Amino acid sequence: MYILGVILAISAGVANFMGQILQKKAINDVKVGDEVEMKKVVKKPLWIIGLLCVVIFTAVLSMTAQNFIGPALTPGLFAAGLIVLAFGSVKILGEKLKKEEWIAVIMVVAGIALVAASKLSIDTGLERFTDTGFVIRLSVASAILIALWLGLFYGGKKAYKNKSIIMSIGSGMPFALGNIWMFAMVDSIAELFAGHLSGFNFLIFAISGILMASTQVLGLVHASKTLATGNASIVVPMQQLPQQIMPIITFFVIFALPAPSIGSYFFITGGIICIVAGGFILGKRQASLESITANESSEPVQEAK
Repeated sequence: MYILGVILAISAGVANFMGQILQKKAINDVKVGDEVEMKKVVKKPLWIIGLLCVVIFTAVLSMTAQNFIGPALTPGLFAAGLIVLAFGSVKILGEKLKKEEWIAVIMVVAGIALVAASKLSIDTGLERFTDTGFVIRLSVASAILIALWLGLFYGGKKAYKNKSIIMSIGSGMPFALGNIWMFAMVDSIAELFAGHLSGFNFLIFAISGILMASTQVLGLVHASKTLATGNASIVVPMQQLPQQIMPIITFFVIFALPAPSIGSYFFITGGIICIVAGGFILGKRQASLESITANESSEPVQEAK
């Protein structure tokens, strides 16, 4: 079952990243300068197909994977789809990746592999919600993620420099939040279908369902707007940063579990370093692209003067 969970998590990542590439292609097709009219975008068949990949296929595969390997390993394996992103951005979107960007993508993927090798699997269950400490830790983590999400995304929209970087990281927060609540929804659904129709199970289902639905819908809206601000090959990996680091916090802080072995600490540390370093390189490149765009747009004005 562990291998099946790994395969499902990787498949979810492939579906998600391919869907985002298709959505970005649809955005590029209607984009005029820096302006994007979302009313036209949402009518594009390519955007709709991408949406189905992200919303339906990714959700089903992710939830099934979490049922087998838990919320800590799934996001790491999920981001293996960055390989699809790299090739898809070049072939489908016509974007160019420089040598350092390829290295950055490889670093992120290597980091994901190291995190997965740490074997931070979690045996979930609704009985954890009877632990007051767990509920407090989960609630605090959720509140912090929501605050970071809103602050970074809306703050990024008003930012002049590094706009897409800030928005990208911010738009990854709702999905990170959804990842840590997905187990609750999956487990509560399983309990309800098993005939355990208690008020407790319905309450957990309602809370997790509302959080999952809102983070997915609003997260997709924010992700689409963020894709319009920069290259998908750079923006999407930046979105992955909070989603990849959060599982470590989920395992050690929220669930308060010990590492399976001493080697797990080395894998986790190496994984975080690779992911953060790769994201930093991609972010630096995105900042350069924004600077070039800004300079080009200002040239006609200067000539007019």
